[in-house]
Amino acid sequence: MIERISGSSFAAWVPVLFSRPKLSRRPVSSAIESFHSAFHFKVALGQLSGNWYLAPSKGASSSKARESLDQFTSVAIEQAQGRLERGCKRQPVDLRENPVRPRWKRPGLAFMELVFEVIVLLNAGSDTTESSLTSIVYELAKNENAQRALQAELDGALGPADRNKPGSGLACFEAMKRLPYSQACLDENLRLIPPIPYDPPRVVINPKGIKIAGHHILPGTTVSVPTHTIQRQP
Repeated sequence: MIERISGSSFAAWVPVLFSRPKLSRRPVSSAIESFHSAFHFKVALGQLSGNWYLAPSKGASSSKARESLDQFTSVAIEQAQGRLERGCKRQPVDLRENPVRPRWKRPGLAFMELVFEVIVLLNAGSDTTESSLTSIVYELAKNENAQRALQAELDGALGPADRNKPGSGLACFEAMKRLPYSQACLDENLRLIPPIPYDPPRVVINPKGIKIAGHHILPGTTVSVPTHTIQRQP
């Protein structure tokens, strides 16, 4: 399992994790630390009202939360600026490249809009992928039978991974479609340990309101579904 994960380059955290000497460099470790800290603080702030968040606070500007958020935003700005400086010649195009490219004769996103897009991609893509992979490896480590079954399926479909042969054992899309047990492991892990534990809020926009389970919900009301609860209902 570890051999396969270490050979992946689909997420930024994978090469960082398996290049241990680089972690000693302060810019790298500082970026990783601020990324994780900022993510957790923003999750908490997202549950509060806008008035609370905008309230002036002398202590907030020097707090750990504010420092982490500022550092994380700096990482996003650096990513966005780098993409603009390199232009749109990168192949293949990734998710961070698309907002830079003008489409249908329209200009690309403004710089700060691009920064916000990078922030969303870092939060919604990298951290959720990392936390999901971390939890599934943890659960597999506790369940030897499931670990053996998964290893057998991977070896049968992909062939054994070889450290001396770069790229060996890596899955293509067609091979991934033939891994039902692997998909079941991912689905069960997401059900038990969702990477986003809080409830995604939604606002009722119908001017007449809506009806949920026999209850009339007024327009402008924020509603949500408790992920932890609904995924454990029989």
